[in-house]
Amino acid sequence: THWSFFGQLIIILLCFIGGLGFMTGTAFIIMITGQKLMLRNRLLVRDGLGWGNIGSITIMVRNTVIIALVLQVVGIIVLFSKWFLVEKLWEGISWAEALWQSIFHGISAYNNAGFDIVPDQLGGPSLWLFSTDPVVVLILSVLIVFGSIGYLPLHDLAVKRRFTKLQLETKIIFIFSVVLIIIGSGVFFATEESNPSTLGDKNLSEKLTVSIFQSISTRTAGFEIVDHSNIRTGTTLPMAILMVIGGASASTAGGIKINTFAIIILAAFSSLTGKKVVSAFKRQIPFDNVLRAIGITSLSFFAILFLAIFL
Repeated sequence: THWSFFGQLIIILLCFIGGLGFMTGTAFIIMITGQKLMLRNRLLVRDGLGWGNIGSITIMVRNTVIIALVLQVVGIIVLFSKWFLVEKLWEGISWAEALWQSIFHGISAYNNAGFDIVPDQLGGPSLWLFSTDPVVVLILSVLIVFGSIGYLPLHDLAVKRRFTKLQLETKIIFIFSVVLIIIGSGVFFATEESNPSTLGDKNLSEKLTVSIFQSISTRTAGFEIVDHSNIRTGTTLPMAILMVIGGASASTAGGIKINTFAIIILAAFSSLTGKKVVSAFKRQIPFDNVLRAIGITSLSFFAILFLAIFL
């Protein structure tokens, strides 16, 4: 509500850099300046991305940056078309202001940053103004989902095109992403459907739109299109769990990562069914990955528990 244009510019540049990842961004700068990535840097970038082989690291870094730029530019163009060419975002807005609003929110959505600069006089903080606008909600949702999935699964899907041919990690990411979106939407709709401060005064299609968007945004981005200070107690815990899980490895999202959560669920299922190995889609998950997932989840749980008590 009070940052100058320069302040907003710094904020959104940091969001863009953070979304790319420091190692990916650094590697890209090294590449465009004509230098070669040494073996140590290749290993660091591979670990930062979460998968991939050393030989193709430069191609992966280049494509990650290009795809991120392309998706964000497309999102910005669509938002600008909606907010200025089709209908004015608010009365008296100039094309420059509409363009800056589109740039800021397009980058913020794709990089799962959750920052917004919509003036409060438009109906409330964050994106409350657009709670009944399915076009804007859809655009932002698509940007958030693409950002939270990341380049590698999207590339795998674009190349293979058939679910059966996808890498195991890609299958897990897509399946669990869809499942979490559905569960989150269902919980939000069920608990808030009659709440007059959130969904109560909306029609059925608007309630479903808001529920789906909040399920997507809560897990990774942090935008809100209804007042979260008035959500019910039954909504807060499921939404907090979604925030802990976050998005996929090597994506713009935070959290313990959906890959980690998926392995924990699969490991629990294997234990309950008496299996001695953790598997998915008829493929065994390496034991080292299972141990890493347990370690990450345990550390996160104790960190959250300690900080909650401290607060």
